[in-house]
Amino acid sequence: MVNTFHLIDIILFSSLVLTLNFNEAKIYYNIILSLFTLLITGIMSLFLESNVNIKNDTHFYFIHNLSFPLLLLSIANCEKSFESISNHSVNLFSICISISSMVIYKANSIFFSKKWPLFFKITIFALFFLFIVLDKYQYQIIRIEFCAIIYHLALLQFSLSSVSGGGQCTQFGELNIFSQLISFLLLISLSNFKANILNSIFEWKECINSITAIAILLIPVNIIIFEMTLNYRKIPLEDKSKIKSLSKYLTIVALSILYLSLYNTAKYIHKVFNFILKMIIESSQIRTLIIYWVLVIFCLPIMFKLIVNLSSDSKKKKIFTRKIFHLFLIALFFPQILSFNIMPTKESQGTIEFTVISIYLASCIFIYLEVMRKYRYRELTKLINKLLLPFLDNKDNINDLIITHICLLVGISIPIFKEFLLRKDIQDFDIVSATLGIATVGVGDAFSAIFGILFGKMSLPGNKDKTLIGMIAFFISTYSYLQLTCFFSSSKYSLSKLYIISFFSSLLEAYSHYIDNATIPMFSLTLYTNIR
Repeated sequence: MVNTFHLIDIILFSSLVLTLNFNEAKIYYNIILSLFTLLITGIMSLFLESNVNIKNDTHFYFIHNLSFPLLLLSIANCEKSFESISNHSVNLFSICISISSMVIYKANSIFFSKKWPLFFKITIFALFFLFIVLDKYQYQIIRIEFCAIIYHLALLQFSLSSVSGGGQCTQFGELNIFSQLISFLLLISLSNFKANILNSIFEWKECINSITAIAILLIPVNIIIFEMTLNYRKIPLEDKSKIKSLSKYLTIVALSILYLSLYNTAKYIHKVFNFILKMIIESSQIRTLIIYWVLVIFCLPIMFKLIVNLSSDSKKKKIFTRKIFHLFLIALFFPQILSFNIMPTKESQGTIEFTVISIYLASCIFIYLEVMRKYRYRELTKLINKLLLPFLDNKDNINDLIITHICLLVGISIPIFKEFLLRKDIQDFDIVSATLGIATVGVGDAFSAIFGILFGKMSLPGNKDKTLIGMIAFFISTYSYLQLTCFFSSSKYSLSKLYIISFFSSLLEAYSHYIDNATIPMFSLTLYTNIR
């Protein structure tokens, strides 16, 4: 019998691959790229269905593991170039992390067995050689790209070793997305450092580059510090050897990265705080925004208190609490996006830039705090556990990596980042694209859960955990929000395009074993970019 989840996964994945846009100048390259992707995924799908024991998961889902590489391919193929890095380089990176994600998945052991490393290395170096032949790019960028791919593998192995494997906890898909995302941010930031080495002008994008370099370099340092603590001595010998080998591995990679970026990081990091402080002092809109954020944050505990008083059902109470947090993030980020869309002035643009920097900094802090919480920094761990407890569901385990809240922040912010980091001109701004994360996981997911728990009685075919009412609520709320957003834009939008995005996103949310807060926005953004 065909697994419903796998069938839906194949349908959704095929919709992304088959809608990739082809430029006339690169049509043969893109056709080969798409066919290669389909061929690899087809072979791997047969391989993954074989009876091999997997430590942390039982199934491989293409959408959850390959949504980010497909998003990168879509952006590169629609001629929106990343700063200081060619689209060929982005395509190569996407292919490499797609292959590594599928190969390393088939077990934490297969990748490090005798045959797979040789196969993987030959494939990677063959792709690099092909890349050099097709596009004679700077060798420095190739070296940086290789470091980023190796860092992806190191982070993924570290994440897998940090999950106990008991119960329905953080799965491979979420860990893989974060490993892919962090390694790509590393690739972009170091490439920008190399390109801007002689540029004396410090812009808001340089803040993100500097924060990325420092945050990523701190991860192996944190593991080394953990080795020196008393907690490290108490853990089992097997886990201790894993941490020790991974810390050495990450340290070697970090030293390579440090060699590439130390000068530029040291050059820019002291300017980050001065730049942010200058933005706050010079802009009254940013000061107003900070006051607004403080007020919204203070209102959050009041909302939680009302939920506790209104509902006696503990299950409903927890769901309402988690979904209120979704709506809370909408209140934090949507007003300034709408303001910029209506009045695209220089000051409103500065407000958006400050928002992007703030979101990015908050994401880095959340990830770093989770690493610290996982490795038992005593009082800090107790405090973070207490704050996280109201937002945990049956997919989370307090003893494992908890990334639900980070996934939500990343999911809402990725469309915003894509629109503002790749936008060349104010006229190119697309408010629908920028708010796809807010529409899907902010509005759609929240309404789906609330209506599903209140009125849902009929379960979906093949999934008893989700209801038909919940799926319909997701579709209607997402579609209505996107239509409403179109009224604030001067551009014309195809309603059928919004309909397709809303429907497929609701289908993905309905048939998902994973924490879908990061996957759904990536999927909807890729589909939106592909369909013209």
